[in-house]
Amino acid sequence: MQLKDLRLGQQAQIVACESVPLKLVEMGCVKGAEVKLLHRFPWKGPLYIQLNQVRIAIDWHTAQNIEVQLHAHSPHR
Repeated sequence: MQLKDLRLGQQAQIVACESVPLKLVEMGCVKGAEVKLLHRFPWKGPLYIQLNQVRIAIDWHTAQNIEVQLHAHSPHR
C-alpha cells in the first residue's frame, strides 16, 4: 500500500521509499520509520503526516512513491 492510500488516523511503517527528495530522507523517511496520517487535503493535495516525532506536509506525488505496511492496531474506517 502507498502512503497516499492511508486513511485519517492510520499508522504504518515505511517498507520502501523510491524517488523521494533527499530532504525527506534526512528527516527520517527511511525503511522502518513510523508514519501517521493526520490530515488529507482534497484533489490530490498535500498530506499532513507525522513522521517519527516530526509533523510535515508532503505532496501527493511524493506520497505515491512511499510504500507502507499498516499496523494491526491502526483504525480501519
